[in-house]
Amino acid sequence: RLTMTDADPDDVAEGWNNLGNALDELNIIDSAILCYETALGIYDDLSDDPGKATVFTNLGDTYKHNEDYAKALEYLKKAENIRLALDD
Repeated sequence: RLTMTDADPDDVAEGWNNLGNALDELNIIDSAILCYETALGIYDDLSDDPGKATVFTNLGDTYKHNEDYAKALEYLKKAENIRLALDD
């Protein structure tokens, strides 16, 4: 029987990120943001900067879709800073 302790944390974070993407597409913004924040917490625990950059980009896109441009810019800049630091 599979338990959460058997799951690869990176896969779990990716799952939360993907769920956030689906909820964003369905315009269920608050739930999408919660999913992204959950993914971000896992990537942060893993010190996974590329993962964090991806989630920051998705958060920025979600805020942009919701016309909260200041918040969108904040998250997109975070993603850009990480990617520049990684030379990605």
